Order: sequence, then structure tokens, then C-alpha cells
Amino acid sequence: MTLYLLPDAAKTDQARNEAAIMTAAAPRIVLVERDRHVCALITLFLKRVGYEVDVVDTGYLGLDRVRRLGSAIVITEILVTALDGLALCRLLKTDPTLQVGVIVLSMLSAANRACQAGADAFLMKPIDEESLINTVNEVALKLSVESRSTP
Repeated sequence: MTLYLLPDAAKTDQARNEAAIMTAAAPRIVLVERDRHVCALITLFLKRVGYEVDVVDTGYLGLDRVRRLGSAIVITEILVTALDGLALCRLLKTDPTLQVGVIVLSMLSAANRACQAGADAFLMKPIDEESLINTVNEVALKLSVESRSTP
């Protein structure tokens, strides 16, 4: 399965159908972010390409949502309350019952810390739409491959 993003002007009917098939099987996104403006922007970017997005504002709510879903891509800010994004990442990535990809985002330069926590990717704020979509698609593809190779 190949995930890609086509510019709106270049989409053909066939490409639209392929994109619809890919996002129909795409994992749900759980966005853990306290800034409502950032939530609105990221949600807009992801919904435009067909992803479903659940928004929560604390790490514990994110953990609960993912545990109920069982499989998701989590996009988390480092500086969320109750359970910070890096602690959330560690908990999610060490839970053998979950199939989860984690993208950490922050205005802090913390790529190394995110990697050490087990994140699949790190994005620096302000968020660029193309980078966000490409990163989410890459993590979705990785999850898809992992789910097929897990008995």
C-alpha cells in the first residue's frame, strides 16, 4: 500500500478513489494538545485528506482514548497537563496490547528526547501542513506493515 498526497488540482477520479480507499482503512488520529487554535488547525489539515481525529487536552485523556481504540496514531504536544507527551509516548509504546504510532510535536527542540521516549516522529511547531500529512502517512504505513506481520 502506498500513501501519498496529491495537490487538489492534480487529482483525477482514479486518484480520488485510491485516496478514499487508503483513508478508509487508515487508523484514527488522537490529537493530544491544549491549545485550541493548534487543535483546530491540525484537525483541519488531517480531515482534508480523510483522517478522523479525536481531540483531547491531557495526557491521561489521550491514554484512555487510545486504550479504548486499541489502534491509533497519537499526535501529542510535549507540554500537555496531567501526563506530559513524552511520558504518554513511553506508556503507549511499551503497552503490548496496543498498536500505536506516536508523533511528538513541540515548539521546543526535543527530537532526541522524543526518540528516546519511543516516538515514531518529531515535528517542530509551527506545524507545516505538508510535513504533518507526510509524517502521518508514513506512520500509518508503518502501522499497516506492522499489523500485517504480527500474528
